[in-house]
Amino acid sequence: MSNFIDLTGQKFGGLTVLSKANKKQGHNIVWLCQCDCGNIKEVAGVHLRSGRIKSCGCLRGEEISEKNKTHGKSQTRLYGVWVKMKHRCNNSMATGYKNYGGRGIKVCEEWNDFEKFYNWAMNSGYDENAEGRSCTLDRIDVNGNYCPENCRWVDATVQANNCRSNRLIKAFGKEMTVAQWSKLTGIDDSTLRKRLDKGWNVEDSLTTPPRQYNQRVNNNE
Repeated sequence: MSNFIDLTGQKFGGLTVLSKANKKQGHNIVWLCQCDCGNIKEVAGVHLRSGRIKSCGCLRGEEISEKNKTHGKSQTRLYGVWVKMKHRCNNSMATGYKNYGGRGIKVCEEWNDFEKFYNWAMNSGYDENAEGRSCTLDRIDVNGNYCPENCRWVDATVQANNCRSNRLIKAFGKEMTVAQWSKLTGIDDSTLRKRLDKGWNVEDSLTTPPRQYNQRVNNNE
């Protein structure tokens, strides 16, 4: 007991030591403490002196609450965009990770802070009232990182055209992506891809109405 240090009356964070409790945690003396909020809590002396425990638990709750109130935008669409961006770059279990983090695509250090990402978005064309996929986050260089210099807000068609897997098709003196031809012809892009994958002539792929296409498939043409 020669090493015994009486903590009675001392204050650690929001806890004031009232007296020594009649128990121990392992080899550690337990103290009866009163929190600033009025609650009584028993705390091991080692945790008081190390600063591991500073309140009855209310302080931790206040810290969490304050953290959640930092930006107040966790329910917004933009916050969801930010979370998904980080998820596909940092989480190897995420759907699509192989096309992002798996290829070395990263989120710049600045954008690990949502407030900084938010400020960039609002100053770079983000429309919080946009419908559907008319305002999506797009990387200008599809092999580059997510950062202010390489990102923009575009509609889904522009983003599809910028996809590294989108093939260019030349027909009728024009060269456009599958997505662009789809928009021009009114034929679904998945239908165009299937036709081309089956070896169809490019111009037939772009001019044959879907109903005739289905008849050709059924007739094994």
